[in-house]
Amino acid sequence: MEKPKKKIISDEQAKVSKPLKNEIKQNGPLNIGKPIALTMAEFLKTVNFHKPGENFKTDGYVICSKTHQLLEEHLKLTKGKIRTRFPPEPNGILHIGHAKAININFGYAKAHDGICILRYDDTNPEKEEEKFFVGIKDMVEWLGYKPAKITHSSDYFDQLYDWAIQLILKNAAYVCHQKPEDVRGYDPPPSPWRERPVEESLKLFQWEYGRLNMLYAVVSKRKIAKLIDSGFVRGLWWFWNHLRIEILNFPFSSTHNVTVPNIPGIEEKGTHSVPFDKTIWIESSDFREQEEKGYRRLTNTQAVGLRHAGFILKVESIVRKNTGEIEHLNALIEPVTEENKPKAFIHWVSNPVSCEVCLYEKLFLHENPEDSVAVPGGFLSDINPNSMKTLPNALADVTVSNAKPYQKYQFERVGFFSVDPDSSPSRIVFNRTVGLKEDKGKI
Repeated sequence: MEKPKKKIISDEQAKVSKPLKNEIKQNGPLNIGKPIALTMAEFLKTVNFHKPGENFKTDGYVICSKTHQLLEEHLKLTKGKIRTRFPPEPNGILHIGHAKAININFGYAKAHDGICILRYDDTNPEKEEEKFFVGIKDMVEWLGYKPAKITHSSDYFDQLYDWAIQLILKNAAYVCHQKPEDVRGYDPPPSPWRERPVEESLKLFQWEYGRLNMLYAVVSKRKIAKLIDSGFVRGLWWFWNHLRIEILNFPFSSTHNVTVPNIPGIEEKGTHSVPFDKTIWIESSDFREQEEKGYRRLTNTQAVGLRHAGFILKVESIVRKNTGEIEHLNALIEPVTEENKPKAFIHWVSNPVSCEVCLYEKLFLHENPEDSVAVPGGFLSDINPNSMKTLPNALADVTVSNAKPYQKYQFERVGFFSVDPDSSPSRIVFNRTVGLKEDKGKI
């Protein structure tokens, strides 16, 4: 006679709590393929974790003199509610193990009327990408949960750094140089650096983990991305007004080449030629109609030298638009001599190429835009509206027409520039990398 088949229940099912046992009593033990239909929230109500504030009852919990005081303060802050967190690293796509962790952390909090915080453990910026941040949040929501709050480990680096310093000062932490293989396995040997002097640990820790403090800037990759997404990487537009000059007595029958140094004052760096023609452009700030005390450049009554050309320039007449604005100047030139040597020489261009020039200033108004006291509205509220000035119609020496991306130039009286990688043959863009401090007395 065939023996009746026994209903089989697994070891894990045998260890379930009382509500689940009642379910088994009513429906009988489980056959394979006949699971008990419990939602994740219902199942997690059956899990017996410690209550909020009763951490000290768990095995291995280290109790100190302030344990109960700290737990009481914690309960006041949380109002006795359960708080959990899901802390993924935003450096890849989530897998089934993450789904388990999401369900346990979010599900347990939901089952007990608590909250769960999504905390990005963004401690390795080399591997993090925005798509992973977005993908993690989407996965949490797809599984049916909503984070009570989204935080980032990088927001707390300063606090963690300060705590580490405090621990070292209390001789409760030290800098250790053991390799991973030295501490693997059970009962690894004590660190040979365990008794390292406090002063030595402090010195090494500032060297290896010292914070990079940059004034008027943020260095968090996430916050930089937010600046880009919010459109703050481009500031207000500022148009450069160059002034055209027609030389009435141009002494050459055609364009004349002028030899200029590649780097002024350093002859060994070589020279190059620039065209000099009857039409030139100068900066509008290099001309004033009325002569002013201390002003050394071009006026109606004051000549100025043309740098490297060997001529001085004198205004003959001013041609105006209907609006009264200056349209261009008519001028005369004559060779520089000891008798007519001008007070100043200015730079100029002839047959120029049109380009775009970006002048950068401090991005933020305060030294530390992340200081909540100085900037209560957050770092995005501290943007300097004049952080970048764009000169869309700047004129440059024709020799830069073949400039390559990232090639470096010094623009006299302005600063050092690098060619933007987004430049094109028809439109070269120069970014100022280092400015020059002009002598305010030399006007």
